[in-house]
Amino acid sequence: MVEYLLAHSWQILQLSLSIFFLGLITFIIPILIRLFRLLGIINDMAIMAQNITGIIQTYLWAPAKLFLSIKGGIAPVLQKIISIFSQK
Repeated sequence: MVEYLLAHSWQILQLSLSIFFLGLITFIIPILIRLFRLLGIINDMAIMAQNITGIIQTYLWAPAKLFLSIKGGIAPVLQKIISIFSQK
């Protein structure tokens, strides 16, 4: 048996390495598929976050910019609103 192993050591090495790499590929391919799916989900979430920040900048900052553009700032406007509500 030892003589056979010594005589055919190159074929045994090739066989063992091919089995090892087949096993390795069998485990790596599903991991890569899951990784690419996860990266796709992360990309979709980043796009949604960009859309949300665009909406916030467009619609929520517009009233704030309007108040800040009023001469004297927002304090007189807020005082006027508070005085109107306190009269009732």
